[in-house]
Amino acid sequence: MPATARRRVLDCLGELCRMDGMTSVFEYAVCTLARSYISESLEPRRTARTTSIAVTIAELQILFSSLAAHGHMEPEIAQQAYSAGMAHLGLARIPPFSPVPGWSGALDRALRCLDGLPPADKARLVEALGITVVHDGQLVRTEAELLRAICAVLHCPLPPLVEQN
Repeated sequence: MPATARRRVLDCLGELCRMDGMTSVFEYAVCTLARSYISESLEPRRTARTTSIAVTIAELQILFSSLAAHGHMEPEIAQQAYSAGMAHLGLARIPPFSPVPGWSGALDRALRCLDGLPPADKARLVEALGITVVHDGQLVRTEAELLRAICAVLHCPLPPLVEQN
């Protein structure tokens, strides 16, 4: 597909996601996956930016709060899922659970920053996201869609989310 057509696809998807002024998890996942794959086909990454988990606390808070809030309808369960996932990262201090209104833009910015983590930190991050998702023993579609989009942007495979026998 020519580059101009790929850009048009991205523009159309962006307009569809913004059309009603609200972004559902499904819309976010579709637009994020398409943007990730198409943008990289247009402009492949040349060098990786590097950062560390220790300096991305605000981004981690946004990421885990967004995932927990969309995967667990009861605020108390969402808080517990958030805490379980964040604890896996081994942070000195876990910031409070704080879902962000207008979450999709904040999540995009957080993911762009977190994509600069080294591979070992990304692996630990994705494991922690898996812990957040399965905390309540259930995997709902919105969690799976959101986690798939997150992993694509981070350039990481999805973690196994079921017990291995």
